[in-house]
Amino acid sequence: MSKPSVSRADIHDLVTAARAMYRSEPDVAYDLAARAYDQATKIDWKLGSAEALLAMSASQHVLSNYVKAIHLANKALALFRTARNPIGVSDAHHRLAGLELERGDHRIAIQHANEALKIRREKSDVARMADTLAILTSTYFRQTELARALESALEGLSAAERSDVPRTLAVAYTNLGLIYTQIGYPEVAQSYLDQALEKWIEAKDLAGEAGGHYVLGRNHLLTGNKAIARRHLERALATFRQLNERLGEVRALASLSEVSESKNKQLATEQLERALEIARQIDHPETLADVLIRLSRVYHAQNKRAKQYLEEALKIARSKHDLRAETEALELISTCYSRSGDYRKAFETLQLHMAKRLELMKHENSLEIKAVETRRELEAFKSQAEIHRLRAEDLAIRVNEKEKDLSMLALHLVEKQAFIGHLKRHLQKPKDSRQSLQQLVSRLEKEVQDESGWRTFEEEFEQLSGGFFKVLAAKHPNLTTSELKVCGLLRIGLSSKRIGSMLHISPSTVDTHRKHIRTKLALGDRKSLMGYLAGL
Repeated sequence: MSKPSVSRADIHDLVTAARAMYRSEPDVAYDLAARAYDQATKIDWKLGSAEALLAMSASQHVLSNYVKAIHLANKALALFRTARNPIGVSDAHHRLAGLELERGDHRIAIQHANEALKIRREKSDVARMADTLAILTSTYFRQTELARALESALEGLSAAERSDVPRTLAVAYTNLGLIYTQIGYPEVAQSYLDQALEKWIEAKDLAGEAGGHYVLGRNHLLTGNKAIARRHLERALATFRQLNERLGEVRALASLSEVSESKNKQLATEQLERALEIARQIDHPETLADVLIRLSRVYHAQNKRAKQYLEEALKIARSKHDLRAETEALELISTCYSRSGDYRKAFETLQLHMAKRLELMKHENSLEIKAVETRRELEAFKSQAEIHRLRAEDLAIRVNEKEKDLSMLALHLVEKQAFIGHLKRHLQKPKDSRQSLQQLVSRLEKEVQDESGWRTFEEEFEQLSGGFFKVLAAKHPNLTTSELKVCGLLRIGLSSKRIGSMLHISPSTVDTHRKHIRTKLALGDRKSLMGYLAGL
């Protein structure tokens, strides 16, 4: 018997499973996605092949295999373009933006992020917009373009709040926390970072939770709270190890060595040795250079070994144009030459260091200027926000007053109609002057039928609600005039008894109207009529 052919549904299921576990079990996810890719290729399903490649890339991203991840994402991008699938194209650009950001190629990261963002804005996909804005923010932040970083971070937060996705909110809070730290608002930064960690936990995202602990640990380390920093960094390290997230593990170990160095130098050395071992396995030059420089300081007594570490770090720093690492490595190499008695080379290296140091100082001064400018822009933004807030409060007060006036008008109409009805019933009883009483009843009957009070109510209500009756009548033209009135009175929270008094009908008749209205509005048993009306 021949094997049944593979269906697109089978391939889709494999890709979905890979996406669900690429963070927690990247190796397993990669194998599932690779199977999906093979099967999609056999049946020449380009869209399925592209989705599988993107899932494979995501798994390699978690495993810090950046070269392979980028290669797979580029293949996916080409297939999505061939399949004319804009959502897939945006997803591939987004993945590539994140990968290039991690690798340190900021220019290409920004290009990919902007391509993804363009499509996601066109599709009004706020959750995905927020994700891409987060990458754009991080890229600008690493380029020290603080004003741009803050601008994209605030737009990202707005999109994240509209999407109300915990993970997306967590990323937005994290980016804002990092920016506020950089521009000199540590308390605001701490608040955002705490909120970010809460959202990661709410999202049950272990990778995000680990990152949240790491960022908080770094923040506490910078402010001198080493005990709190240690707790966060140890939590981050344990989770990174659980997830086999090697880049995160290297960073956590390096930061923990800072905490350990003053009290337990042996532990700090062990942490850095382990960080170096992992850093050599992954393609992340920036982190490797950082660990090498840290280790050279630990092994300063072993001059030859320290110098070897520093020369390797210097080579990496120059290739990646990392001015800070290059300056630091040159200074330490000069010290190594001096300790070994080679004063000529020590002096030559020191001259290079001073030149780089001067360049770095200019760069840092420009950063400080950028931070000051960003703070000024932020203060201006806050001033504008305060004006808008006061206007909104004033508008809310006026709306509240209108609502009170409207409620009073409705109650007045209820009382008027109730009084007229009561008087009519009383006067219909047999009396001596039957003819004069009948004339009075006729006059009161006209009062009952008088629609002027309702029209006043309706005009006021339309202004306050933004045209409620027009919208309702347009969406549900089968509603009768009486049913429209009942809807309007329900909208302001009146009971069936009150509505009955106002419209001069019994509460049971109002309930019947409500049933008919629910049917015409096609509301199920679990949907609230008042909730639906309030949303119009």
